[in-house]
Amino acid sequence: MICPTLNTISKSQNAGMQLLLVTAEDLRQFARDIAREVRQQNEPQYFTRKELMQYLGVCPRTLYAYETDGIITSKKVGSKKLYLKTDIYEAIEEGKLRRNKNKKV
Repeated sequence: MICPTLNTISKSQNAGMQLLLVTAEDLRQFARDIAREVRQQNEPQYFTRKELMQYLGVCPRTLYAYETDGIITSKKVGSKKLYLKTDIYEAIEEGKLRRNKNKKV
């Protein structure tokens, strides 16, 4: 659910109206929230190991290090390791992960 943070400056006594101050950061966060929600609705929920390595542009050793350090977690489904996309996107937004878009894996 999209819930951007808006700062209320004052309340008017007339008709219950509110004056809101929306900062540039509020708008950026709102845009990120919308983008995240759209991604979640239009994509499968999980990355496979291979998909995640390609998405991040990392080698298997780096991905293993991310797991060992607790930066990302996987779920074992049969013989596959799956990574929840929302967890990956969140780690990128928090600066815990970076995408190396130029590297070919």
